[in-house]
Amino acid sequence: MKHYINRFAATAVSAVMAAISLGAFPAYAESDTSAPETVTIHFDLSGEGVTVAEDADGNPQTIEDIVSKPNSSNRLPSPKLEKDGLTFSGWTNDGIHGYTPNSVFWAYEEDITLVPVWSDPEDSNYHTVSYEATLGDLVFDTSKDLKPVQYRKGEFVNVSLIKYVDPEMKYAQVGWTYDGMEFQSQENVIMNDKDILFTPTWHTFYKLSYTAGDVDNLLGGGQMSYDKLELTKTDLGAADKFSRIGYKITGWFCDYDGKTYLPLSMFEMPSQDVTMTAVWDPIPYVIVFDPGTKKDSERIKIPGPTGTTITCPDINVEKTGYYFDGWSYEGVIYQPGDDFYVEGAPAGKGISLSAVWVAGSKPTEPSSDITATCYGDATGDDQVLMNDVVLIMQALANKDVYGIGGSDENALTDKGLANADCYNPGDGLTVKDAQSVQKLLLDLINELPEVPEISE
Repeated sequence: MKHYINRFAATAVSAVMAAISLGAFPAYAESDTSAPETVTIHFDLSGEGVTVAEDADGNPQTIEDIVSKPNSSNRLPSPKLEKDGLTFSGWTNDGIHGYTPNSVFWAYEEDITLVPVWSDPEDSNYHTVSYEATLGDLVFDTSKDLKPVQYRKGEFVNVSLIKYVDPEMKYAQVGWTYDGMEFQSQENVIMNDKDILFTPTWHTFYKLSYTAGDVDNLLGGGQMSYDKLELTKTDLGAADKFSRIGYKITGWFCDYDGKTYLPLSMFEMPSQDVTMTAVWDPIPYVIVFDPGTKKDSERIKIPGPTGTTITCPDINVEKTGYYFDGWSYEGVIYQPGDDFYVEGAPAGKGISLSAVWVAGSKPTEPSSDITATCYGDATGDDQVLMNDVVLIMQALANKDVYGIGGSDENALTDKGLANADCYNPGDGLTVKDAQSVQKLLLDLINELPEVPEISE
C-alpha cells in the first residue's frame, strides 16, 4: 500500500534544500589547458521579418554577439524580438532549454548559436504541464501547490520551486525530471506539442571522506567526512584542511577514479562513497643562521626543504670580548660543519639558528697526550651506554654546566672528552659523536671510532 504525504511548506523545503541543491545553474570543473581563450555566443536574427524591439522611449536597440571566457556565466541581452503574428518567448540552443532576455547563460568551451523561440497567441491548441511526486511507496500530495497548467507550443514552462523531503533523509530532491532529462528549479523548458509530466529527481547521499594519510607530524585530526549528493558537484577541501609540520597539501588523491585533484577544484560526486587522501609536498624552507648583529645582510640563509640535511656554516662575523661557540636550535648546539636535519616548523613559522657567544677567550682543546682508552665512554665508567649519548648532547647544549670544567659534578673530563670524540677523532665534539654511540648501541656499526669514508 502506498502512503500519502502532504508536502512541506515551500519556504521550509527551500531552507532544507539550500545547502544541497544545485541551484538554477550548473557548476563546472576547471577547464583543462586545451580550452580556447574565448568563445562566442551568437544570436541568430536571420529569420524573415525578425526585428529588434524598440526600448520604452521608442529608441532603436541592437543585439550584438558576446565574446566570453570559456566556462563562465554571461548576461543575455535585454531587448526583445518582434515578428508579425508571433510572440517572442526567448532564446534556445537545443530546442529544449529556454533563456529569457537579461537572464544568465553559461558559456562552455565552444562557440554557440542561440535562436529565437516563438509562440502563436492565436494558437488554440493547449498542452498540459503537471507534476507527480513519489519516492518508493510514498506518494506526495501535489494537488494544492502543483496544479496542472496549460501552455501553447513555444511558450516557456518555468520549472517549479517546490521540492519534497525524504522523511528518512536518505535521498534529496534536486529538481524535476521530464522525458529522461533533469531540470533544476526555475529553469525554463520549451513547451512542445505534447503534454509534459514532471517527476522528482532524487539523488542519494554518500560519504565524501578526507584523510591525511599515514604520515607523521600531524597537528590535530587526520579524518573528516561529509554527506554529499550523488551526481552533484562540490568544491574539494582547501589546502589547510589538515595541518602537518613541514609539509603542505598540494592535491587530493581520489580512490574512486585514481586521479589527483587540486585543492578547491570541482568534483562530481559518484554514486558511491569516496575517500580523498592528501598529497603532501615538503615546504621549501630557507634556514637562517643569525649571528645576532641585527643586520639582515649578515644573516646566513641556506635553502633546505623538509626532510633534507644541510651543513651548518662557519660564523661570518666577530664580536669583541666574546668567542663563537656554535649555532643554537631548540636547545641543541651545532658546530660549523655539523649536519642539520630540516624537520620543518609549524605553519607560519620559519627555521632560525642563533649564534652562541661566550664572554672571554675560547678555551684550548685538551692536550694531545690525553688519548682515548674507550671510544664512546664519555662518562668514564669504562662502558658505552645511552648515558654517554646524553652527556655528549648535554655538553654540546650547555658547556658551562656539562662541558670541560662545567659546574655539574658529572661534567665532561679531559679523558671523557677524548673518549667522546668517537666520530672522525680529532675534529672535536659534535652531534655526530653522539650519533655514532647510538649507532653502536643499535648494532648499526660494529665498533668505535667511526671514521667516515673519504671520497676520491
